[in-house]
Amino acid sequence: KSLLLLWCAVALTPSQGFSQADPEEIGPLLLSMSPLTGQPGNVLKVEVRGNRLDGVYALWSNNSGITGRILSVEEVKDLIKPRVRPSQQEIKPLPVFRVLLDLQIDATTRVGVHSLRLVSHRGVSNAFSFPVVDAPITVEAGSSHQTIEQAQPGNLPGFISGKLGEPGEVDFFCFQGRKGQGLRFEIVEGQRFDPSADAAKFSAELALYNA
Repeated sequence: KSLLLLWCAVALTPSQGFSQADPEEIGPLLLSMSPLTGQPGNVLKVEVRGNRLDGVYALWSNNSGITGRILSVEEVKDLIKPRVRPSQQEIKPLPVFRVLLDLQIDATTRVGVHSLRLVSHRGVSNAFSFPVVDAPITVEAGSSHQTIEQAQPGNLPGFISGKLGEPGEVDFFCFQGRKGQGLRFEIVEGQRFDPSADAAKFSAELALYNA
């Protein structure tokens, strides 16, 4: 058995975790989504965070096979302090809201990257890229797995979908490996599924350990 450690030195940056008030930006703004991917036939509990999400009542998708039902909307206290230019220090960060929803992916939904948006009385949010894949997915468990002894089993080959909930968080995953087996790993920031997204703004490190 081998261990896979996913570690991110910076969980969020100001551009990802905070938006400054702008009178021209009045619609919902999506900042993050977890889990980041699903398979045809899945029913997922999804958490979305962003600004101006109060009043969200529906999910919109560019694929009729992906539907959602809003379960709750609440304001949350973000652990990350915003870094702003001196000229913006007097601007109060916008509140961060968390939306919980049931996401249904029809069994006939094609594999590929689809667009999801949230709808509220403020309007329609920005699009968030959501890949539907045909490989096994290990979704990070809610229980702690920040030590080798607590490592969460992962299915490989496949995807591990997780999140960094606080600065400096360390997550361990374990998997079975065979002698002489070749494995390739890649860390992908959620929005990097979208070719037009900005370059990654966090520093990620992946390390392999013996059991």
